[in-house]
Amino acid sequence: MPPLNSKAPLLATRVLFYLALAVMLAAMSALGLCGCAAARGGKAVDMKIGPGAGALIGGGAAYASKNAGGGGGKAGAGGGDAEGGGAGAQADGNETGSGAGGDGADGGGSGDGESGDVPDSNKYSDSNADKGAEQAAADGASGGSGGAGGGEGDGAGGSGGADTDNGGETDGVGAGSAGSAFSLTQEELNALSSEKVEWGVRLNGRAQPQISGDTQKTLDKYDAIYIGNADKPLLYLTFDLGYENGYTDSILNTLKKRGVHAAFFITGHYLESQPDIVNRMIEEGHIVANHSLKHTSFPDDTDDELAADILGLEDAFRESTGKDLSKFIRPPSGEYSERSLALSADLGYTTVMWSFAYVDYDENQTVTIEYAYKKITENLHNGAIILLHTVNKENALALERVIVTAWDSGFIFSTLDKFLP
Repeated sequence: MPPLNSKAPLLATRVLFYLALAVMLAAMSALGLCGCAAARGGKAVDMKIGPGAGALIGGGAAYASKNAGGGGGKAGAGGGDAEGGGAGAQADGNETGSGAGGDGADGGGSGDGESGDVPDSNKYSDSNADKGAEQAAADGASGGSGGAGGGEGDGAGGSGGADTDNGGETDGVGAGSAGSAFSLTQEELNALSSEKVEWGVRLNGRAQPQISGDTQKTLDKYDAIYIGNADKPLLYLTFDLGYENGYTDSILNTLKKRGVHAAFFITGHYLESQPDIVNRMIEEGHIVANHSLKHTSFPDDTDDELAADILGLEDAFRESTGKDLSKFIRPPSGEYSERSLALSADLGYTTVMWSFAYVDYDENQTVTIEYAYKKITENLHNGAIILLHTVNKENALALERVIVTAWDSGFIFSTLDKFLP
């Protein structure tokens, strides 16, 4: 046997050391611990949250906002947040994307698209990235028709509508009824009265008209309005439009001349037949609001019919104008029930009644310009929500005098988006 080399044990030790080091480095590289600073599969909202796919708000949860990260797509994997439970293509803002089994609006599910950039949350929060991301989600969240298995409405029992209160984590699987556009449960709905009420007020000259305490409680419960602050000389001019009779352009001319803005509650027929006038309303800064798609009586509608009548006009308006309809609604003919108020509120709408109106919708009824002028101006009052119909020629011809008289009497015209209760 040859003599042992005294250096052999040392050499063997070094070989084993380097082999172990190589194995350790390979393992660290595989785990992404060797200088891997970039997030994989999608950008994180903030490095305070952490890198990697699914780092957004609790690991892989999608939220309704433009380009939400997680999973490498615009919407993260999973069925939970923001109206929708199934796979669906993410839509930006209020647009509607495709979804399995229906249209999925801003819905959860593994989305397609680019690598998952998210809105800049830092403009909302200096230090709290979670809250910033939630606010960014709320800004982009929209309601609409939902994800897999639900058709119109939500997928897998989620709720629809414009529900952004929770920063994008809105009513996922398990809330509401399957296929329903509403978040209210059947038990909650069954507890509400479906009795039809026809709105009306007794005019009281320059003083505010009064309604019963029970009626006021019902309106307050669902944030519906009919009159503004009793101490502020503010007027809110509103028009209902079911069809065109040739006078709306004249009304718009007067409003533009006098620098007054109004709210126009339109129906589906009006939108379809008068797109140019509707676009003019938008361009000149007026509120265009919901008077329903088909002008049916809300208390007579089933819940699904009511949803179709309200949301159908939203969709048609967006398709026609590229804009979102204002979230104010006036029930056709002023007919409502507690249930219809609750359902309208659940869809994100403020119901707007009125504190002044007169029979100006019957074009066969003979009235004079002087009658229209006096009827309106003698009943101006603080906080008045004034309802007029554009089919009435006398309204159009008296409007400028009405505006000037209101100003001379100390009133100011405001708008519903600046409403003071």
